[in-house]
Amino acid sequence: MALPIDFITRTRALLGEEFDRLEAALSADVPVSIRINPMKGTPAPKAGAPVAWCESGYYLPERLSFTFDPLFHAGAYYVQEASSMFLEQAIKAYVKEPVRCLQKQWRGEDQHPSLSFEQFGQSSLPLQIQKFRQAKEALKEEDVS
Repeated sequence: MALPIDFITRTRALLGEEFDRLEAALSADVPVSIRINPMKGTPAPKAGAPVAWCESGYYLPERLSFTFDPLFHAGAYYVQEASSMFLEQAIKAYVKEPVRCLQKQWRGEDQHPSLSFEQFGQSSLPLQIQKFRQAKEALKEEDVS
């Protein structure tokens, strides 16, 4: 990827010698990572390297054709960028009450796939993630402010 010269000039002035590391990272191939679903009994991938900050996250050596994999469609694993898996560490550090995603319940699913809270059971604190249009509209209707 060719970076614009203005970007290189300004960023090199800000980062100094660190710019070379940034440039190398921007030029490198993007790693593929997945999060296995422990509620489905999914085993760890044989060729995968663990993501250090996520118990169920793995880097894959190459990008697969996920759309042709029935395990993907069955929810055995999720394709997820490894940096977004760091949320697990933040939740473990700061959330002491059980958490459930209301939107997943609205869609008939039990828990948010990126959070591994099967140990919390049925009583839990609701977590609202506004991602789906229907959920946003339902929240607007219930808003009393």
